Amino acid sequence: MALTESLIAGIILGKGDYKLIGAYVTSPLNWAVITGTNTKYKAITDLKGQKMGISRPGFGSQVMALVMALQQKKL
Repeated sequence: MALTESLIAGIILGKGDYKLIGAYVTSPLNWAVITGTNTKYKAITDLKGQKMGISRPGFGSQVMALVMALQQKKL
């Protein structure tokens, strides 16, 4: 049993000699893209070509940033 985000990060990095077969704990976590109050960015699409920071490399925020990029076809 392990935290899902670290397992997914390992798979993304090509270090996963394991397979996810189920979930033990699920939760409705919400993820957000946060900017300063005086920003020119008004939508996710405004971020194309920009650099983004994440709170914890190799964990959920990085995984969700990759998911968002894939959904927006930015990778």
